[in-house]
Amino acid sequence: MKYFLKIIFISIFILLCFDIYGQNNPTISEFDDESIRSFNIPDLLKSFETALNVISYSGSEPLDFKVIKDRLLYNSVIPRTFFDEKVIVESDLHSDAVLSYTKEDLSIKNYLESFDVLYPKTQSPSISFTIVKISALKKGSYFYYKVLFESVFKNKDNNGNKFKSVKRIAEIRLEHDTIWNAYIGGIQFAPKNYNPDDNRNNFRAFVADYSRSTDSKIEKLMKKKEQEMAAQKKSNQIISEGDNYFIQEKNSEALASYKLALSMDPYDDATKGKVEKCEAILENKRIEKKKNEISLKNADLLKQRMINDFNNYDFESCRHIHDSLIIYYNQKNDSDLIVIGKKLSVLIPFIENTRSLERMEEYEAMLQLSVNLVKSKTKIGVNEDSLLIAEGLYRSARALYLIDSTLYKQISAYCEEALHVSKKAHMPCKILLIHSQLLNKSHSFQALEIATTMVENDPSNPEPRIIRAYVYEHLNNPEKAIKEYQLVIDLKTEDSTVYINKARLEYYIHNYSNSISTATSGLNIFPCNQSLYYYRILSKERLGDYIEAGKDYKKACSCGIYGFQKDTIINRGINYYETGLSFFDLKQLDSALSYFNMSYELSQNLDGLFFRGYTYMLTGKNSQALEDLNKLILLDSTFKHAFYMRGLINANGKNYYSSISDFKKQINLIPEYWKSYALCGKSLFNLERYGEAADFFIEANKYKYTDTVATFAVESHFRNKEYQKAIDKAVEYIESKKSEYGSLYKYKGLSEFKLGYFLAAERDLSFALRKDPNDYEANLWILKNYIALGKSSKASLYTDRIIHVCDNCPETLLWTGISIIARQEIWGNENGIKKILMAIDKDSTLNSAANLAWIAYGYLLSNDVPRFYSTIQNAEIKETEDPIVLFVKTCAWAKMESDNKITLNMLEQACSKGFIFKHLVDNDPALQKVKYENRYKSVLQNCFGE
Repeated sequence: MKYFLKIIFISIFILLCFDIYGQNNPTISEFDDESIRSFNIPDLLKSFETALNVISYSGSEPLDFKVIKDRLLYNSVIPRTFFDEKVIVESDLHSDAVLSYTKEDLSIKNYLESFDVLYPKTQSPSISFTIVKISALKKGSYFYYKVLFESVFKNKDNNGNKFKSVKRIAEIRLEHDTIWNAYIGGIQFAPKNYNPDDNRNNFRAFVADYSRSTDSKIEKLMKKKEQEMAAQKKSNQIISEGDNYFIQEKNSEALASYKLALSMDPYDDATKGKVEKCEAILENKRIEKKKNEISLKNADLLKQRMINDFNNYDFESCRHIHDSLIIYYNQKNDSDLIVIGKKLSVLIPFIENTRSLERMEEYEAMLQLSVNLVKSKTKIGVNEDSLLIAEGLYRSARALYLIDSTLYKQISAYCEEALHVSKKAHMPCKILLIHSQLLNKSHSFQALEIATTMVENDPSNPEPRIIRAYVYEHLNNPEKAIKEYQLVIDLKTEDSTVYINKARLEYYIHNYSNSISTATSGLNIFPCNQSLYYYRILSKERLGDYIEAGKDYKKACSCGIYGFQKDTIINRGINYYETGLSFFDLKQLDSALSYFNMSYELSQNLDGLFFRGYTYMLTGKNSQALEDLNKLILLDSTFKHAFYMRGLINANGKNYYSSISDFKKQINLIPEYWKSYALCGKSLFNLERYGEAADFFIEANKYKYTDTVATFAVESHFRNKEYQKAIDKAVEYIESKKSEYGSLYKYKGLSEFKLGYFLAAERDLSFALRKDPNDYEANLWILKNYIALGKSSKASLYTDRIIHVCDNCPETLLWTGISIIARQEIWGNENGIKKILMAIDKDSTLNSAANLAWIAYGYLLSNDVPRFYSTIQNAEIKETEDPIVLFVKTCAWAKMESDNKITLNMLEQACSKGFIFKHLVDNDPALQKVKYENRYKSVLQNCFGE
């Protein structure tokens, strides 16, 4: 048999050698090698880098992606970059991809599609490749290079994590088609301290004698260099012209020259900087010109408003505009401003004195000052004195209004006189008269008459209409007030309070759509008015449009909303959140979700966002929950339980790497929260990182002990083959916490079994089964333990139990079969073999060397030599040094050969490899003949401690 296998192996080797060395070997010259290194390889990586930057450009269209993909994968005018569309790339599309134990292999076609979806879009390039080292030319079934390069992704991934610069390896594959063509044949992460020239193959070993002339190639290279130098010279001339234009401040001409030069060399950063500088200068000039145009237009509008205010005797407003035009608009030489300025210089001292007394609430003194002024001015014919007298009469009326607003007759007398002197032009006096009448209910309609007269006398002036709207409000007639405000808006008012008052009234009469429309019109003119935002937010809320209301609230916050208006919106959000909590506690999750949604969308309440995500998770909508928690963490990276909740969702979705990261961040925020340790341990456990998992489970139990977490800690040590640690930790928990948790005893028993402490394992596994008789794993392992102890009656008992727990399970069939064979009887092994074969048929992973060896042992005990030989050979092919295989071979040797020395050597080898079934050694029929040898006892002493 061995001789036959040897012949087959040699034949295959000869065929392989013939295949490798029998083919025609193409040749590569030194010149080709240098050209590929200098031009082809940098161009390939630059082409790939540029393609990724185009795909990640925020302005790219779907057609751009198709063109780029075709250029990389298929020949066109430009040769393709990759060998074919099946080239494999180890994915680097997640920030922690390089740290992953299992790398994601993608075809280049799938990689580009995934890159287009996953990598964030930006305005400027964010990807760069830098060649670190190119290997010597290598040869397998084709020529290739290994290129070590550094890959830098400047953006963040979809989880907000920054990419790290990583070393990657590109295989550059060469194919000969009259000339040597180079393609990228694959890309993978570089191991630490990777050197592409390790185990290098010197390409010269494969190069034939330099047979063909390279003069034509050198000539082409020189010609290419000359063309490049000529192009560079021309580019330099164009840049020089641009510099001359720039010095002469001919920025448009300079920009045209720089752009032409840049089109010749798109990667010239210096020229690109000059283009950007010129564009910035031209943009600043354009902005400055626009500012001047707007400034002149505003100055004209303000000047007209100043004149209107002066003619309406609104001297305080007139003075503010006058000073603004002189100081901020530099209109000091304007003739109209000079004339009005002289008149104001006579009026302002008196106005300021009265305003000062009003601020100090010295109303009697204010009245006396105003009355004295009127008495002192007798030259009625002088215009300035007329203005002063009219103002003195108005200030007298105002002082009386402030002293006692019920003195309607005296106030009215002063106002009527002031209006007579000003020829009914004194607007502030009219307004005062209206206010006075409104405070006296019997004169309210007289106030309306005055306001109406003001409107009729000047129908195109918005100010009288604003006053009449105010009167309608006072008369509790919001519909007419709204109508009046609309007429004011139609007259192109520049008063924001008109829009505010109209939106407010429409909101209070529940006309929410109109209130939104009014506020929107006002915000187009006054884009950061918090009151307009306030009423638009409230109206949208009333209409149930919480998302749009929330967007407005964000804008209002950026404009600096404050005071009761901000507090009102925040409190509404809190009320929705608290209502949601009530439904949440009652398990009415749909209602809770609705209110949490209102709370967050309206007022950006982060508690509402957290519980919305929490509720999504409880209703099985993990993607929405994850979206909310990502948003929450982006808004507040220290939110109390955000990372814990996101970790839980990631763990539920089997995204264990992300869940581990989240739980660790949560631990940094709240180190004493035991659940974070426990769930981090569970994610590590699921990744089979058992040693790390055990540490986290143990740490969780330090903060809060639970039997479940304690069991996970012990099981993690067991899975990590740290059996003594598992036993010690279980003993610690059992003794210190007086635990009687069955699973804790189970994994203690499993660890004891692994270390050969079969009696201790029997005790602990029996205790576990008393707590849970249907624990399949505990039943299975105690069956194994009884087989190891050679207690066939007990093994039979637990065979029945395990069949009761899971009759048709593959491992049930396997170990019931093994238990039959382990009885070492001549008859009945067929049933045991049948069960093992059925188990393997159900679960192909059970087709192991050890299980095949058990079948072989059954055949050996039944003296079925042919089937024994074929089965043990199959077992050896799978694992030559498996301890069961070695034991069965020992028994076969002892049965068929008389050399006891070889038998004992083989037995010692089986034991040294971990054979644990001592009773099989004691009771095997074939081994009885070596039982009385001295060495037999020493072998058992060394292996089993006897």
